[in-house]
Amino acid sequence: MTTALDQKTTEAALAVAVSDADALAAVRKEIDRIDAALLALLAERFEAVQEVRRIKGEEAAHLPPLRPSREAEVMRRLLSLRRDPLPAEVVISVWREIMGTASQIQKTTRIHMPRATNGESGFRDGVRASFGSLAPLVEHETAGEAVAMLATHPQDLAAVPLKSTGWAEQLRGRNDNLAVVARVPFKSGAAEADGFVIGHVPGSPTGDDETLVAVVTQDDSPPTLSGQDLRALWRSEISEAMGGWLWLGILPGWMSEDDVRQYLATGTSGVLAVDVLGRYATPIR
Repeated sequence: MTTALDQKTTEAALAVAVSDADALAAVRKEIDRIDAALLALLAERFEAVQEVRRIKGEEAAHLPPLRPSREAEVMRRLLSLRRDPLPAEVVISVWREIMGTASQIQKTTRIHMPRATNGESGFRDGVRASFGSLAPLVEHETAGEAVAMLATHPQDLAAVPLKSTGWAEQLRGRNDNLAVVARVPFKSGAAEADGFVIGHVPGSPTGDDETLVAVVTQDDSPPTLSGQDLRALWRSEISEAMGGWLWLGILPGWMSEDDVRQYLATGTSGVLAVDVLGRYATPIR
């Protein structure tokens, strides 16, 4: 038997349910409005990118549209504007897709990279996330082969794992502007995803940068720079006439060839040769 109290309780519950349903419908309507606004703004952004390409004209015809310094500055600015509850990782992921896709729409740019071995796909996944879902990835047997493709395809890029070998030697002593231009991913994460982007791409200082150098030493001891160790990434024995060991390492800042040689010469012994392999914006830690 239903009492008056039961009926009032049921009516109150129904009223709350209706109120919640109305509130949910209102929030969903607001989300739809925001989605439409985001879509319109994205279309405007892609139109602006096309205008940049038009203004560049012939300058952009033979080079990849990637501009790592500019992209790093954009990412840092966006992260400084971010507020909770939007995660920083989402900002990076979304804008990497936007910028990578915009570049591919301007000009299809192939990304040459070494084939993953032993089922390791972390680096490939990192490259895909960095360049966007439209970027064509071309795999080669080795990192060296991937970089070698840029000699005949200067409009392409290469992505190589940080500790892979066979590619740094190809950048030593060059004068054709082929260099390391970016670190991938831009936000440092898993070690197996860490690597470099190589290409014929102009760059400029961003205020927080690193210079990648190759140093040949007489023995297998790491070179010491003015009382501090070079942040060495790996070493390999070389078979050139001079012999010795090749070190890949990082110096802080956007340094010129002369700056690097002067920096290495101070308090350094056993150094046979020094080459700057590239400069790039420091990844977000």
